[in-house]
Amino acid sequence: MVHDLRFAGACLSVLLCCVLLLCGCQKSGEPDLAWEADAVEAVTTGVTDTVTIRTTVPTEEDTAWMKGLLDGLQITMPEGIERQRVSDGQDRFSRDGKLAGGVCLLNIDQAIFDDALNYGSFLETEVKAAMTELGLQEPEWISGGSSNYGIYEFNMGNVGAEYMAYVIRGRSACYLVWFDRNVITADLEKAMMESLSSEDISQELNRISNEEYMEALNAAMEGKEYVLEMTLPEGITREDTSDTSARLYRDGQVVGGYQTVHFEEGVLPQAQENREQILSYLEQNVMSQIDDAEMSGEIVDEELITVVFSNETKEYTHYILYYGQLGTQYDLWFDTSLLEEETAQQILWTAQLRGEE
Repeated sequence: MVHDLRFAGACLSVLLCCVLLLCGCQKSGEPDLAWEADAVEAVTTGVTDTVTIRTTVPTEEDTAWMKGLLDGLQITMPEGIERQRVSDGQDRFSRDGKLAGGVCLLNIDQAIFDDALNYGSFLETEVKAAMTELGLQEPEWISGGSSNYGIYEFNMGNVGAEYMAYVIRGRSACYLVWFDRNVITADLEKAMMESLSSEDISQELNRISNEEYMEALNAAMEGKEYVLEMTLPEGITREDTSDTSARLYRDGQVVGGYQTVHFEEGVLPQAQENREQILSYLEQNVMSQIDDAEMSGEIVDEELITVVFSNETKEYTHYILYYGQLGTQYDLWFDTSLLEEETAQQILWTAQLRGEE
């Protein structure tokens, strides 16, 4: 299943919806729930630890909506990986005695998906809560975006731990399918996700079209002025150079920055076809102010438009963030010869527009 919009949830401000979440692992403070513990081996911090997977035993009335949904979820299990039922709302995957991932049912109000701008932010909150209830450590970093396999996906983790979580929208529930990437290889994860199917799940449910997104964005931006905001990791500071541009510093060195840019309507959605125009614009209006050394440019991603300028000693990565072609376009760039990719990604995935009346 293909989601047409890869950047919808990453660059915009969050308006959280109040929605009921019922997961195969409920919160410990809720009434009428008895807890049972099931210990398995899991790689959580780079070494093999024993963790406790908490499993709720809710009343029959509480779980009526879950009945049969996981039975109908078909996933081809590669050799050496086992799928085990924990409850009506939760399965787990194990490999060589280690917790490798699982499935958790989320009972989410389908109305949240009518909000094309903010449903991803709501899902992030609920996915983090669900993963924590599974007994996993709360992530120190998380990034999200559209998915080839569902409505949204999240990459998250801590030092020595990394998880991938996919939210797949069904008619009766949302399915949270997650993997511990210290236990499951990328190839096995891909094979399992490509094999996933259910009569409850359709391609149409897991697609937000560009048209829907742009309509919602245009409506939200009407009558407002927007400024770009982002969360900076420790040690990174920002210095505004104008009302629409800034530089990012670490230890006194410029490691990145941003500024507004403007491309005519239709240029960015067809990035490869307009490659020379985009590269020329960035060279003249952005790179000339950053580094006057001769460099070659290349568009390396045309969905989240990513441009790399480099020579033998330097490399700069530019992300073109565009919001509905309303003149609010930003070039967020990093000196990737000085700044590690993980730090750059943390800044990128927190970039969002804040509206001012």
